[in-house]
Amino acid sequence: MRKETQKQKLLYLAKILYEETDEEHILTADKIVTRLNEYGISCERKTIYSDMDILSEFGMDIVREHRGAWLASRMFELPELKLLVDAVQSSKFITENKSRELIGKLSRLSGKAYARKLTGQVVVRDRVKSMNESIYYNIDNIQDAIRQDHQITFGYYEWNVKKELVPRKAGERYRISPWFFQWDNDKYYLVGYDDATKQMRHYRVDKMKEIVEEPEMWLGRKMYEQIDLSSYGTQTFGMFAGEKVTVTLIADATLAGAMIDHFGREVWMHPTETWYEEEAEPDENDRRCRKVSVVVDTVVSDRFFGWVFGFGDKLKIAEPVWVQEAYIQMMKKVCEQYERGTL
Repeated sequence: MRKETQKQKLLYLAKILYEETDEEHILTADKIVTRLNEYGISCERKTIYSDMDILSEFGMDIVREHRGAWLASRMFELPELKLLVDAVQSSKFITENKSRELIGKLSRLSGKAYARKLTGQVVVRDRVKSMNESIYYNIDNIQDAIRQDHQITFGYYEWNVKKELVPRKAGERYRISPWFFQWDNDKYYLVGYDDATKQMRHYRVDKMKEIVEEPEMWLGRKMYEQIDLSSYGTQTFGMFAGEKVTVTLIADATLAGAMIDHFGREVWMHPTETWYEEEAEPDENDRRCRKVSVVVDTVVSDRFFGWVFGFGDKLKIAEPVWVQEAYIQMMKKVCEQYERGTL
């Protein structure tokens, strides 16, 4: 066998093991020889074993037994790939075409049998998806600017009642210092600093177009260094920017899970009202919690108020008073709108 063919043999053997074998799909040496012949590689059965030894030394997790050989593990296991596929499916900022393309690439990281399981469970068409096919390039351009510490300019778009994507601010270009990306509620945002307003801003990546990396260095470093990236997503609702405020909530004890789901396990939560089971001795072990006080750092906005309202009378804003009054005023305006019967 020519030296060049021998090199190809190892590559094709690795390809066959990677794509066609797993613990449920085992190939004998004779079957491997047949598959290599189909690729135009001729070889003897006895050389397959030494070739697999070379691939094992290279790092491939090849199992050999009396039934044949198979690849025991890959970089990604099936449950891990399924998580990634589900994330792509549920991502509204990725278009239908790009979703299918990405899922196809992810499926090729598994064997063919597993790939069929992954792609066979895909539901993309009936999901709400972005229509901006350039989002991949947007992310790449923005990431380049972040790496270079440069500012960017771009056009920002919104939908009108005619279902047309039109530029905001009459086409005026936006300029920001890009900081990082944030995934929130199945949408992808760019977080950055607007030097004109001296404020932090959020922009939907799928609504950004004509992105240009500018030579000016990015600004707002002092504000950026004060951000706790690990908890940033829990402090904003709907990615509305604003001043962070410490808010005390009084929640029904049944909402403990909802508080932890949103704010994380580190959220400050303490019982404020307890009671004893009927006919039980007033023992500490019988005490039950009725209400909990929850202290959070959050950006106060209408979206935050909407989140609070979603829990009805089971959640109350206790402090500060001005946040409580602002929430009451918002609810009054909504009630007045219905009372007048007009928008």
